[in-house]
Amino acid sequence: MLEITEAAANKLKEYTKAGSSEEGRSLRIKVIGGGCSGFRYEFVFDINKTGDLVEKAHGISVFIDPKTSLYMAGSRLDFVDSLMDSGFKINNPVATNSCGCGESFGV
Repeated sequence: MLEITEAAANKLKEYTKAGSSEEGRSLRIKVIGGGCSGFRYEFVFDINKTGDLVEKAHGISVFIDPKTSLYMAGSRLDFVDSLMDSGFKINNPVATNSCGCGESFGV
């Protein structure tokens, strides 16, 4: 369902060690309406909820609610840290277009 790169997992481990995540919490990815292309991703630390899909890789877990999973089939979560950009990035094959800044997508 969701591929998690080692870079993304390592960054999540850093956040957990730095205290930005309480016990039992991990990254939740949610697709919500908004942005100039129709949908955008929301990243929050949250607990596992009933019905969540739990993707595990490289010693971390990522939570995805059932509605969001419809928009994320075959996606890849990565962490990019470059001169021009830094943060979690999703490569989503379901997305048919995205905005110029890359913050939102359409299906």
